[in-house]
Amino acid sequence: MGEIKPKAFAAEAGATGSGVSHQQVRLPEQSQRFLTTLLEASSQGIVSVDRSGIITLVNLGAEKIFGYERAELLGKHMEILLPERLRQIHSAHQQSYFMAPHNRQMGFGSELSGRRKDGTEFPAEITLSHIATDQGPAVTVFVSDITARKAAQAAAIQASDHFTALLQASSRVAIIATGMDGTIHVFNTGAENMLGYSASEIIGKQTPLVFHVASEVEARSRQLLEQDGVNVSGFHALVEAARKGSYDEREWTYVCKDGRRLTVNLAITAVHDQKGSLTGFLGMASDVSERKAAEAAVVASITEQRRLQLRMAQVLRQTDEALQAILDAAPLAVVTFDRRARIASWNRAAERLFGYSSQEVLGRGFPLRTEHRRALRHLIRLSLAGDSIIARSWQAETREGLSIYGSVSAAPLHDEFGKISGAIVLIEDVTARKALEKEHLLLGAALVSTREDEARRIAAELHDDITQRLALLSMDLGKAAAISNVAGDAILMKSLQRSVLEIAEGIRRISHRLHPAILDDLGLVDAIQDLCGEFERRLGVPVRFSAEGVPQRLRKDVASSLYRVTQESLQNIAKHARAANITVGMAADAKTLELRIEDSGTGFEMDSPSSGLGLHSMRERIRFVNGELKIASQLGLGTSVIVKVPLQLEEL
Repeated sequence: MGEIKPKAFAAEAGATGSGVSHQQVRLPEQSQRFLTTLLEASSQGIVSVDRSGIITLVNLGAEKIFGYERAELLGKHMEILLPERLRQIHSAHQQSYFMAPHNRQMGFGSELSGRRKDGTEFPAEITLSHIATDQGPAVTVFVSDITARKAAQAAAIQASDHFTALLQASSRVAIIATGMDGTIHVFNTGAENMLGYSASEIIGKQTPLVFHVASEVEARSRQLLEQDGVNVSGFHALVEAARKGSYDEREWTYVCKDGRRLTVNLAITAVHDQKGSLTGFLGMASDVSERKAAEAAVVASITEQRRLQLRMAQVLRQTDEALQAILDAAPLAVVTFDRRARIASWNRAAERLFGYSSQEVLGRGFPLRTEHRRALRHLIRLSLAGDSIIARSWQAETREGLSIYGSVSAAPLHDEFGKISGAIVLIEDVTARKALEKEHLLLGAALVSTREDEARRIAAELHDDITQRLALLSMDLGKAAAISNVAGDAILMKSLQRSVLEIAEGIRRISHRLHPAILDDLGLVDAIQDLCGEFERRLGVPVRFSAEGVPQRLRKDVASSLYRVTQESLQNIAKHARAANITVGMAADAKTLELRIEDSGTGFEMDSPSSGLGLHSMRERIRFVNGELKIASQLGLGTSVIVKVPLQLEEL
């Protein structure tokens, strides 16, 4: 529903106030303000440069990251933001990029170092986007300070080293860990002894398929397809059961480096991070070749495997203190529960957030009011059933009775035998973020209200002043034509009179689009019914309108937002839908007002570029009045726009 064309936007090397200014703005003023607000609200640093590398645009995020004021950067060369050792390389990359510009999406960006105003450097991730302007090609650079991420990665690497050392303690069991794509990143001494490969030959270079028999893997693929209807092959056939959460244990044939074949008992389990996200797979394989020859060998192999599992459990128990130290250093509140939903651990962040010490809560339920405890217990029950919950909104209170808002994630905990033994819950305090979101919502609503008031004032001036003057001019021309003795003059005056009337009618339509007076005079129902009637008369497409239980005295911002959504939807239908039938319906109960607009037109793809800005504008309007907007559309099946807002009456 509308798009910004790149050549309609060009930034200048300057700024006015705290916003972003431009040389050319062919966009509507409203869209320009909205785009500027988006740029300023971004937490990423956004810097635009021209072909010569001169900075032409800087947002607030870039000021915060680099420590410069906007005026200190505009007009300067991009190299001011780079360490001196990288500037010559950057110059060569810049020339190469402008010869063949292309977008680099987030996640595939380049990792560089940035230089702040105070001379300090920081690791940065950048993404490039090019745009054609009337002054030539320009590049927009999106900059993220990844200092915290680097620190977390270093900590993860250290933890991985500790984990690898633990795995190397086993010399008789092949312990192999892989990433999601199958690439091996842990290959312990037991695996080296069993298969004859060194870790350097395998890690980062091979998948487990290098020592599996191809026919067995293909047979497993067919079995999964026949039994479960899952069509996977290769490495994914090996780990499919573990990926679904099962502890998968079965016999396979390993092919050693020297060609020998071993029958192994391989147990595969999924590996999750602290947030419960699947990060890879862990396999423990023991050689059970002799078990095929004698039952005694089978018993011995199972006994050895159990012994190793118990040893692993013992080692894990010995690391509890180290694990608790890690949890205490975590910025999030981390709480673990046993199967009866009693608190098993309570880190320092939880103490700071809720005001209770670990001694006060261990072995007990969560210290919350009944309604808040009920919501948390529901998440814990889901985790104990094997589900993982990511970033669920939750409200609670501190020991002092202060309300806080949290983002809660939860995942099951497993014992050494793979059984669920409890749940871990991570709570991020988002109270400050909620307050900022509320402030942003109030500011956005105020901006929309101001814009509507200005449109109402301009519409009134056009209707009450300009159209009245044109009407008087038309009457004067009519009188002059009636008393003129020259036939040619009379005809000319009549023609001018018609032109004046056409101009007056055009101004009346513009005034109506800016702000229909009927919305203030008769209310939302009559205003939307009039809008539907005008659409039907103009395009000849029938519009079925209905309204049930809608009060006349709606709050102005609510009425205006619903009217604008209807207006925008009908305009989109007229431009794109080629619909034969349109339905507009309104209904209200004691708490909610619903608006529904449906057409039988061509529909559109929800993720298409042309559906972005218009839909976003409609959603923002409705969000500012605490409502929600849902749009459903399919190619060839039409479109439905459904709006629900709290019923808010105008105060007398």
